[in-house]
Amino acid sequence: MANPNPKYSFENFYVYEGVRLVYAACDAVLKNKGMFNPLYIYGEEGLGKTHILSACANYLIQKNENVLFLNPFEFQEMISSRKIPKNSWIIVDDFHDFIKMGEEIQKVFLINFETFLAQDNQFILSSLHEIENFKELILLLKSRLSSGIEVGILPPDLNEVYEIIKFKLIKKGVEIDENLIKIIRVSEKINLRKIEGIVNKLILLNIVKKGNIDYRDIAYTFQRGQYEEVIFPDLKEKIEESISQLVEEIEDAKKIKEFLEEKIYIWSMKGFEVKRLESLRNASLETIKKEYDRFVEDIKKLVELQKRYGEIGETDEEIERMLFDPDKIEEIEKKMDELVKKKEEEIVEIEEIPEIVVGEFNKDAFDFLKRLDKEPPGIFAIISKGRNGITSLLNYGFKILKEKEKIFLNEIISNFEFVSKGVEEFPILSEYKYLFIDDLHSFLKIEEIRKNLEKLLKKWISEGKKVVVGSHEEIDIEIPVKKIYINSPTPDAIEKIIILYSSSKGKIIEEDAMQKIIQRRWEDLKALTNFLNEILSLPKEKITCEDFEIGIPREEKSLIDEIAFDFIYLEEIIWEEI
Repeated sequence: MANPNPKYSFENFYVYEGVRLVYAACDAVLKNKGMFNPLYIYGEEGLGKTHILSACANYLIQKNENVLFLNPFEFQEMISSRKIPKNSWIIVDDFHDFIKMGEEIQKVFLINFETFLAQDNQFILSSLHEIENFKELILLLKSRLSSGIEVGILPPDLNEVYEIIKFKLIKKGVEIDENLIKIIRVSEKINLRKIEGIVNKLILLNIVKKGNIDYRDIAYTFQRGQYEEVIFPDLKEKIEESISQLVEEIEDAKKIKEFLEEKIYIWSMKGFEVKRLESLRNASLETIKKEYDRFVEDIKKLVELQKRYGEIGETDEEIERMLFDPDKIEEIEKKMDELVKKKEEEIVEIEEIPEIVVGEFNKDAFDFLKRLDKEPPGIFAIISKGRNGITSLLNYGFKILKEKEKIFLNEIISNFEFVSKGVEEFPILSEYKYLFIDDLHSFLKIEEIRKNLEKLLKKWISEGKKVVVGSHEEIDIEIPVKKIYINSPTPDAIEKIIILYSSSKGKIIEEDAMQKIIQRRWEDLKALTNFLNEILSLPKEKITCEDFEIGIPREEKSLIDEIAFDFIYLEEIIWEEI
């Protein structure tokens, strides 16, 4: 499960006019659960939706509420399983990505929505789109979402941008003259992420200038944007002034010492640690020459590290304390690598969802999706006879693909438009280089759809596209297809899934019990996860082998259980007919 960023709170979020209504709506819902349900927040990229949702989650966590902070794919899996704990706060960021998974999952959500509400669950959702203008939303779900409250975030105006910068600086313990802040040029389309970048630059500039920032510093920094020139406009000349050349021209040792004293003064005034130079005062001329040149080379490295630090866009007090010490270069590099790795892990948590378990059984498919951009054009099929996570893998592959010219076709195909429309009716698809289709086997069973799909696939191959499909059956079409198979779950994957599920439920499965589960033959992942959900729902913290007997085999379930199951299935069939 995704975790809210602990740094995001209402205390460090500036409430400007464009976000005031959202702030008020969140405050009302947090203090009066169910007052608006769902609370739907929309706005463009970088306007603080994730910050607001994380702030809501962190506030509720402090109140010991049951909070599910979910990314779209975790939400999809939870909706599909129809298992949401009662009396929960369900907070879903990037809800638009969930909607784009197709009509089928939207219908499942809608069918069960009233049940979720009746169980005292509160939904808080964020999206890029207004409900009314959300093309992928089916009509009835539009209506249901609108029955709560919909509030939007607008970008800040110019004066608000400067106020936000000032607010963020103060929160980080930095005060810069307001008149200097207003010198900074900002674009009309600026958002909170770009503002955060400006704040980070100002913080670094403030450290370098030891709080003595002037008009020239601001103007130069935000005009040029290169750290070695931004922070030290005259630094390049000082770096290139080598003592080696001077030694060749000056024979007088006294002048060399004077030169050294001058450099000690200059570098210390620029904020650099000069203990190394000070130790050269009584050294020989050869040592001074050698060590000063080495010092200058290290200053060059520090400047590059300062530039890199600025580009990372994150702050770290420990790194900032060392950025002007030439004896700390290795330490700085190590700390920066850690900072970058941490940032990448945070991005992976957001961008490379859904959380999938990789094992020997699906490694070929997983590796293929990671190198998809390097594959030649063609049709690629991921095939599994059981329910072994094809949809999750396809969503994963689609999400991590950096190409923008990509589309997931479920929403088109699931409408069965191929029955009445031919290939020529879909010219928009020519704009895409990568196409993903799930459950291809279902569509190939209908002859008219099959013919249209085959025409379309041939057309895509001729256009040099890459098409990735998922199927629970072998694919038999008149087009060459590269097939990648997913097998039954292997012990390594089963163990990972057990650990993942038990930790998410806050339960412990004893080693003997875990080994017993691993050794059992599972036909597919769905059977395994159903079993785990059943035993982990038991009202105890530690699961033992004895608890396995509690699970009721399918054939022994009561008539009431069977009717309940069939009713849900029947309801879905009726829904499809509608």
